[in-house]
Parts: sequence; structure tokens; C-alpha cells
Amino acid sequence: MSCFVKNIDATESLIYGVNTTNNDLTWSGSTLTNVVGGDFEPLDNGWYRIWITTTSTSTSAITRIYSDRNGGTGSIEIYGFQVEAGSYPTSYIPNHSGGSVTRGVDAVSVTGLSQSFPLTAYIEIDVFSITTYNQFQFLQDASNYVLRIGNQIRVGATDLIGNNTLGSNKFALSVDASGNYELFKNGTSLRTGTITGSIDEIKSDAAGYEVKQILVFPEALSDADCINITSL
Repeated sequence: MSCFVKNIDATESLIYGVNTTNNDLTWSGSTLTNVVGGDFEPLDNGWYRIWITTTSTSTSAITRIYSDRNGGTGSIEIYGFQVEAGSYPTSYIPNHSGGSVTRGVDAVSVTGLSQSFPLTAYIEIDVFSITTYNQFQFLQDASNYVLRIGNQIRVGATDLIGNNTLGSNKFALSVDASGNYELFKNGTSLRTGTITGSIDEIKSDAAGYEVKQILVFPEALSDADCINITSL
């Protein structure tokens, strides 16, 4: 379950989840400080997108929203309530046609970059699964990879760095003019080596993650800079 919410004058709101799961939203003035059993992302002008994952114990379920629980009289604004099957929220799907609206999978495909070495490829990504196949790719072409981030982390065609980790991760791959690279993750150097190629395409290959930021610098950033931009 996910929705957009903004506080007016409530102190504690409640989303009554499937069956008997209570998910409290705690406010400090207009600031959302906690979502029990879920998480949230601050947006502009006091709005938040919140999401909660619960498991139903029956074939039917009811969701309800209380603006201010325990007898309070405060109010909230709410928009875009969405229920979907899965272990993480997808982007909001506007649906004003009686349930007939769908959309394709969220995907990225950027071609024609032609960024040769030196370069630095940066990505901030939330990973929701490390057991299913999923990848975000910085490519030279369809068969030559520069950096792949998903359930595993790979540089070039052969360098397997290891398994990824759940949650928020920041990566920076710094490559000098000779193809010597150093890969950083969350403020730590993971591997050095040598690769060939260039970045001509960026694309998402499967679901299971949410990309927050992508950058390609036309230079090999220093170790200190890579540590700085990847530190959580």
C-alpha cells in the first residue's frame, strides 16, 4: 500500500492495513517522523509518499485511514492511494477510469552517449531483492558491459565483484584514460582492475530496484571525490 500524505493538524494518523495490521504515522508538527511497518520519502511543500508492506491472512482485506487516531480531531490530506501485489512499491499509477488504467514497467534506456575513457559512472540505487535476477547497466553495446548493478555487482565482461546488498547503495566507477578502474560502494573501495570500452548506453534490465540518481562524468574522479559522493 502506498499513498501521498500531508499533515494539517494531526498528531498521529493510522493506516489500518489488511486484516488487523495497524500502521501508525507519527507527526511532529508538519514533519512525518515514523511509519510503523513501512517507510516514507519526503517530497515538496510538506508532502510525503509513504508505503507499507503487509501480508493478508484471508482472501479479502480491508484498508482504512484515520486522520487522527485515539479520538483526535486533526486532519490530513491524502492522494493517490494504491494497493498492489509485491514486496515494494512501484511508481504511482494514476487511475481515473474505473480500474482500467495500466502502464508498462518503469524503465530507463539512454543511447548514443559515446563517452570514452576517462570517465566516472555514478548511480544511487535502492535494491529490493538480491535473490532474483535484476540489473542496471552501463553498456558499450549489447554484449560489452562497463558496469552492472543488481543482485550482483560486475565490472567489464568478467570481473564479478560479489553479491549486492539490500537497501540504499551508492556506486562510483572511476576509469582513467588507460582503462584502469576503481569501484567504490557506500564510501569504500571495492576493487581495482583494467577494462576496455566506453559508455554508449544506459538501461534498466529488470525490476527489483529503484534508481534515484545517475551521473556520468567525463573524467576519472579522485579517490577522495568517489568516497565523498558514495558515502551514505
